[in-house]
Amino acid sequence: MAEAVALAASIVALIDVSAKLISHTRELIEAIKAAPHELYLIHIETLTLSGILHSLQSLHDGDNIPQRSLDKLLGWNGLLSVCRRTLDALGRILDPVGDKARCAFLRDTRRHISSALKASHAKKLVQDVRRFTDLIKVALLDDLQ
Repeated sequence: MAEAVALAASIVALIDVSAKLISHTRELIEAIKAAPHELYLIHIETLTLSGILHSLQSLHDGDNIPQRSLDKLLGWNGLLSVCRRTLDALGRILDPVGDKARCAFLRDTRRHISSALKASHAKKLVQDVRRFTDLIKVALLDDLQ
């Protein structure tokens, strides 16, 4: 029972983080005339992950997640925790000033985002998001077969 509650909380938290990242990348893409390709990749991969998380939440609500999958998904080094840390890192790259200074930040967004994405490990983080999406699917499909 405790694992079911922990999984539900992890899924909801991760859906919330991914929704914020999706909203922020959408806002940046709309604000920047020629948004960097990496920004589109982050947006698409996060949307894909969000869809998988919603499916995972549906499986959880129906008590259809086997114990082996729970073991892979939960814990500090579980897929959901590692994925959460990855999304948080992407969020810090894309929104270093936070919501309070957003208006001033958006005026200089193009240059800042381009250099932040190139200077950071954003490309690896995007690949990690894609990998986590695949690993979550594999963890679930492996047990369903």
